[in-house]
Amino acid sequence: MDRLLVLARETDVGEKMLRTAGRHAAGIGAELIVLAAVDENDYRSTLQRSSDSRVDEIESVDDLESRMREETTELADRVLRDVDVEYDVVSEIASLPDGIISFAEENDCTHIYVVSQKRSPTGKAIFGDLAQSILLNFDGPVTVHTE
Repeated sequence: MDRLLVLARETDVGEKMLRTAGRHAAGIGAELIVLAAVDENDYRSTLQRSSDSRVDEIESVDDLESRMREETTELADRVLRDVDVEYDVVSEIASLPDGIISFAEENDCTHIYVVSQKRSPTGKAIFGDLAQSILLNFDGPVTVHTE
């Protein structure tokens, strides 16, 4: 059975991508995984920038993943309410994009859906591009929508 992975993003384009993935999964009888992912380096940078007086305001990894899962479940429930598809919501803090590709491979995903941010070619070269990295390194189809 096919298993599709869609990266959750709470934007108009992200919701369109989620709906597209849900319809595709429903149409072929595939499983759908909705993934909320945060880059591990971004999380660590937030921790380092925080002063000791605000330490109690910083979410633990478990709390952050739990909140991400709840928010993504609400998003998926709303966007996919008219689509006859079952889905699992997963949250993960990982080194991106490698963590997404590893997750997809470990869970036998056959297709990835991702939203790409508009960037100039120079911006992509300097800052990298999540969607481009997934396209180049995932051994399967990748559907990309650009914001």
